[in-house]
Amino acid sequence: MNGSKRLVKRRRIVFALALALLTIIGVSALFVSRIVGDEDTDETLPPYLGKSLSAQIQGLVQQHKEELLEIRLERKMMLCQTWEERLNELAGEQESLMETVRTMEQEMTTLEERLRNGEITQGEFIMEMNRLRLEIRTRLRQLEGVEKEALKALQNDIPETNKELAKRIVEANHAFRDAKKQLQEEKKAEIKARVEEQKQAKEKGKNK
Repeated sequence: MNGSKRLVKRRRIVFALALALLTIIGVSALFVSRIVGDEDTDETLPPYLGKSLSAQIQGLVQQHKEELLEIRLERKMMLCQTWEERLNELAGEQESLMETVRTMEQEMTTLEERLRNGEITQGEFIMEMNRLRLEIRTRLRQLEGVEKEALKALQNDIPETNKELAKRIVEANHAFRDAKKQLQEEKKAEIKARVEEQKQAKEKGKNK
Protein backbone atom coordinates (compact mmCIF):
# COMPACT_ATOMS: atom_id res chain seq x y z
CA MET A 1 0.00 0.00 0.00
CA ASN A 2 2.80 2.42 0.93
CA GLY A 3 4.61 1.55 -2.30
CA SER A 4 1.47 2.42 -4.30
CA LYS A 5 1.10 5.79 -2.54
CA ARG A 6 4.77 6.56 -3.11
CA LEU A 7 4.41 5.76 -6.83
CA VAL A 8 1.43 8.11 -7.11
CA LYS A 9 3.39 10.85 -5.33
CA ARG A 10 6.37 10.42 -7.66
CA ARG A 11 4.09 10.60 -10.71
CA ARG A 12 2.58 13.84 -9.42
CA ILE A 13 6.04 15.38 -8.98
CA VAL A 14 7.10 14.33 -12.49
CA PHE A 15 3.83 15.71 -13.93
CA ALA A 16 4.31 19.04 -12.11
CA LEU A 17 7.89 19.23 -13.38
CA ALA A 18 6.78 18.58 -16.96
CA LEU A 19 4.02 21.19 -16.63
CA ALA A 20 6.49 23.81 -15.40
CA LEU A 21 8.82 23.06 -18.31
CA LEU A 22 5.97 23.38 -20.81
CA THR A 23 5.01 26.71 -19.22
CA ILE A 24 8.53 28.06 -19.72
CA ILE A 25 8.58 26.86 -23.35
CA GLY A 26 5.15 28.42 -23.96
CA VAL A 27 6.07 31.77 -22.42
CA SER A 28 9.38 31.84 -24.29
CA ALA A 29 7.65 31.07 -27.59
CA LEU A 30 5.10 33.82 -26.97
CA PHE A 31 7.87 36.30 -26.18
CA VAL A 32 9.79 35.41 -29.35
CA SER A 33 6.69 35.57 -31.54
CA ARG A 34 5.90 39.07 -30.27
CA ILE A 35 9.40 40.28 -31.06
CA VAL A 36 9.35 38.73 -34.54
CA GLY A 37 5.83 39.93 -35.26
CA ASP A 38 6.37 43.55 -34.23
CA GLU A 39 9.89 44.94 -34.03
CA ASP A 40 8.66 48.18 -32.43
CA THR A 41 6.86 46.53 -29.52
CA ASP A 42 8.04 47.36 -26.00
CA GLU A 43 6.44 44.26 -24.48
CA THR A 44 8.76 42.04 -22.46
CA LEU A 45 8.41 39.21 -19.98
CA PRO A 46 7.27 40.33 -16.51
CA PRO A 47 10.22 41.01 -14.15
CA TYR A 48 11.69 37.91 -12.49
CA LEU A 49 9.23 35.57 -14.30
CA GLY A 50 12.07 33.44 -15.67
CA LYS A 51 13.77 33.28 -12.27
CA SER A 52 10.49 32.39 -10.57
CA LEU A 53 9.78 29.50 -12.93
CA SER A 54 13.37 28.33 -12.66
CA ALA A 55 13.09 28.31 -8.86
CA GLN A 56 9.86 26.29 -9.08
CA ILE A 57 11.48 23.70 -11.32
CA GLN A 58 14.53 23.51 -9.06
CA GLY A 59 12.23 22.93 -6.09
CA LEU A 60 10.34 20.15 -7.90
CA VAL A 61 13.57 18.45 -8.97
CA GLN A 62 14.83 18.61 -5.39
CA GLN A 63 11.55 17.18 -4.09
CA HIS A 64 11.82 14.28 -6.54
CA LYS A 65 15.43 13.73 -5.45
CA GLU A 66 14.38 13.60 -1.79
CA GLU A 67 11.73 11.01 -2.62
CA LEU A 68 14.25 8.80 -4.41
CA LEU A 69 16.75 9.06 -1.55
CA GLU A 70 14.03 8.08 0.92
CA ILE A 71 13.26 4.97 -1.14
CA ARG A 72 17.00 4.19 -1.29
CA LEU A 73 17.28 4.27 2.52
CA GLU A 74 14.22 2.06 2.95
CA ARG A 75 15.66 -0.48 0.53
CA LYS A 76 18.99 -0.53 2.37
CA MET A 77 17.12 -1.22 5.60
CA MET A 78 15.21 -4.08 3.99
CA LEU A 79 18.47 -5.71 2.88
CA CYS A 80 19.83 -5.73 6.45
CA GLN A 81 18.88 -8.93 8.27
CA THR A 82 19.25 -7.80 11.91
CA TRP A 83 18.80 -4.61 13.94
CA GLU A 84 22.53 -4.59 14.59
CA GLU A 85 23.21 -4.45 10.84
CA ARG A 86 20.53 -1.79 10.35
CA LEU A 87 21.85 0.43 13.12
CA ASN A 88 25.44 0.17 11.92
CA GLU A 89 24.22 1.10 8.42
CA LEU A 90 22.27 4.04 9.86
CA ALA A 91 25.28 5.25 11.85
CA GLY A 92 27.40 5.20 8.69
CA GLU A 93 24.68 6.95 6.69
CA GLN A 94 24.35 9.61 9.38
CA GLU A 95 28.08 10.35 9.49
CA SER A 96 28.25 10.56 5.70
CA LEU A 97 25.31 12.99 5.55
CA MET A 98 26.72 15.17 8.32
CA GLU A 99 30.09 15.34 6.55
CA THR A 100 28.36 16.31 3.29
CA VAL A 101 26.51 19.12 5.04
CA ARG A 102 29.74 20.40 6.61
CA THR A 103 31.42 20.40 3.18
CA MET A 104 28.54 22.41 1.71
CA GLU A 105 28.79 24.89 4.57
CA GLN A 106 32.47 25.36 3.72
CA GLU A 107 31.45 26.00 0.10
CA MET A 108 29.05 28.69 1.35
CA THR A 109 31.85 30.35 3.30
CA THR A 110 34.06 30.25 0.19
CA LEU A 111 31.28 31.86 -1.86
CA GLU A 112 30.97 34.68 0.68
CA GLU A 113 34.73 35.29 0.48
CA ARG A 114 34.68 35.27 -3.33
CA LEU A 115 31.83 37.79 -3.35
CA ARG A 116 33.70 40.08 -0.95
CA ASN A 117 36.82 39.82 -3.14
CA GLY A 118 34.84 40.66 -6.28
CA GLU A 119 35.53 37.27 -7.89
CA ILE A 120 31.83 36.58 -8.51
CA THR A 121 28.80 38.78 -9.06
CA GLN A 122 25.96 39.13 -6.60
CA GLY A 123 23.70 37.24 -9.02
CA GLU A 124 26.13 34.32 -9.19
CA PHE A 125 26.41 34.37 -5.41
CA ILE A 126 22.62 34.20 -4.96
CA MET A 127 22.25 31.38 -7.49
CA GLU A 128 24.98 29.22 -5.94
CA MET A 129 23.86 29.90 -2.37
CA ASN A 130 20.31 28.88 -3.23
CA ARG A 131 21.59 25.67 -4.83
CA LEU A 132 23.65 24.79 -1.76
CA ARG A 133 20.80 25.69 0.60
CA LEU A 134 18.44 23.33 -1.24
CA GLU A 135 21.07 20.58 -1.24
CA ILE A 136 21.58 20.97 2.52
CA ARG A 137 17.82 20.84 3.02
CA THR A 138 17.76 17.54 1.14
CA ARG A 139 20.48 16.09 3.39
CA LEU A 140 18.60 17.26 6.50
CA ARG A 141 15.48 15.51 5.22
CA GLN A 142 17.58 12.37 4.77
CA LEU A 143 18.75 12.69 8.37
CA GLU A 144 15.11 12.82 9.46
CA GLY A 145 14.68 9.46 7.72
CA VAL A 146 17.73 8.08 9.54
CA GLU A 147 16.32 9.25 12.87
CA LYS A 148 12.93 7.71 12.09
CA GLU A 149 14.54 4.32 11.40
CA ALA A 150 16.59 4.52 14.61
CA LEU A 151 13.43 5.31 16.59
CA LYS A 152 11.84 2.14 15.19
CA ALA A 153 14.68 0.17 16.76
CA LEU A 154 13.93 1.63 20.20
CA GLN A 155 10.36 0.34 19.94
CA ASN A 156 11.63 -3.25 19.59
CA ASP A 157 13.01 -5.70 22.11
CA ILE A 158 16.69 -5.55 21.17
CA PRO A 159 19.97 -6.03 23.08
CA GLU A 160 21.05 -3.12 25.27
CA THR A 161 24.13 -2.38 23.14
CA ASN A 162 21.94 -1.93 20.08
CA LYS A 163 19.53 0.22 22.06
CA GLU A 164 22.40 2.48 23.15
CA LEU A 165 23.56 2.87 19.56
CA ALA A 166 20.01 3.75 18.48
CA LYS A 167 19.79 6.37 21.24
CA ARG A 168 23.12 7.91 20.21
CA ILE A 169 21.98 8.11 16.59
CA VAL A 170 18.73 9.84 17.57
CA GLU A 171 20.37 12.30 19.99
CA ALA A 172 23.23 13.24 17.63
CA ASN A 173 20.80 13.55 14.73
CA HIS A 174 18.41 15.79 16.64
CA ALA A 175 21.13 18.18 17.83
CA PHE A 176 22.77 18.36 14.40
CA ARG A 177 19.53 19.04 12.52
CA ASP A 178 18.43 21.75 14.95
CA ALA A 179 21.76 23.58 14.61
CA LYS A 180 21.77 23.31 10.81
CA LYS A 181 18.16 24.39 10.43
CA GLN A 182 19.02 27.57 12.29
CA LEU A 183 21.89 28.12 9.86
CA GLN A 184 19.52 27.50 6.95
CA GLU A 185 17.21 30.25 8.19
CA GLU A 186 20.13 32.65 8.48
CA LYS A 187 21.34 31.86 4.94
CA LYS A 188 17.81 32.20 3.58
CA ALA A 189 17.53 35.66 5.16
CA GLU A 190 20.96 36.60 3.80
CA ILE A 191 20.01 35.56 0.26
CA LYS A 192 16.74 37.51 0.54
CA ALA A 193 18.69 40.60 1.62
CA ARG A 194 21.06 40.20 -1.34
CA VAL A 195 18.11 39.94 -3.73
CA GLU A 196 16.68 43.17 -2.32
CA GLU A 197 20.06 44.89 -2.73
CA GLN A 198 20.17 43.71 -6.33
CA LYS A 199 16.67 45.07 -7.02
CA GLN A 200 17.48 48.42 -5.44
CA ALA A 201 20.71 48.70 -7.46
CA LYS A 202 18.74 48.03 -10.67
CA GLU A 203 16.15 50.66 -9.73
CA LYS A 204 18.87 53.23 -9.06
CA GLY A 205 20.44 52.41 -12.43
CA LYS A 206 17.12 52.99 -14.19
CA ASN A 207 16.54 56.31 -12.46
CA LYS A 208 19.92 57.75 -13.51
